[in-house]
Amino acid sequence: MPQGVAYLTIAGLPPQYGRYAAMVPTIIAALFGPSWHLMSGPTAAISMVVFSTVRVLAEPGSADYINLVLSMTFLVGAMQPGMRLAWLGALMNFISHSVVVGFTAGAGLLIAASQLRNFFGVSIPRGASFFEAIDQFALQCANINPSVAVVGTATIASGILVRRYWPVVPYKIIGILTVSLVAMVIYSRFGSAVVGIQTVGAINGTLPPWFTPDFTRDTLRRIAPAALAVAIVDHTEAISTALRPGTARPPAY
Repeated sequence: MPQGVAYLTIAGLPPQYGRYAAMVPTIIAALFGPSWHLMSGPTAAISMVVFSTVRVLAEPGSADYINLVLSMTFLVGAMQPGMRLAWLGALMNFISHSVVVGFTAGAGLLIAASQLRNFFGVSIPRGASFFEAIDQFALQCANINPSVAVVGTATIASGILVRRYWPVVPYKIIGILTVSLVAMVIYSRFGSAVVGIQTVGAINGTLPPWFTPDFTRDTLRRIAPAALAVAIVDHTEAISTALRPGTARPPAY
């Protein structure tokens, strides 16, 4: 659940959408998904692609932005079965393993750069490019918030240690519990006014308003290229998740 909220926040959507994005795809994949191993739900790479493509069309978080993202999501869901029926998945057989590894590494670098402002508590414009984010962070190293950096470091360190020495324990849950305790200690010791750690806050428990996809000509002209890009990136990400060193190349579906 926290992962879904975090990814949808990266995509520029309100946090409550992340809660349902974490639950609904998991239920549908459990009932109808053909794979027993592929994780379902939002991913960081797709969230970055959605944000980078839609933010030029509308202000992130606005009603128009949410409308475009949800319409694009519906369109992606319609495109992917069409791609399957057209056997376009076979195109993945012409993509080398090096390209897939490069895609995965590049997505990781972009996500890391986009989260520098949240990890260290510095002011970096949202949507800045990779090099802009690195440049702005280098200029603001003196403004790093120690409390925010400690919380972020504790999350990563606890997750790595648990995954390394207790692999049967869900390391993500341990990381969340650890960082919650660290944040509570910091808050009680120094106070919220001094610490400056931003929290998501209480998420509205009601369902989002009913949404009808907008497929007018103007909307399709604006979101169709982005929807096709998301569909292709999602397929590539699924293949890159399936590939592991020393394993046979899976068939493209």
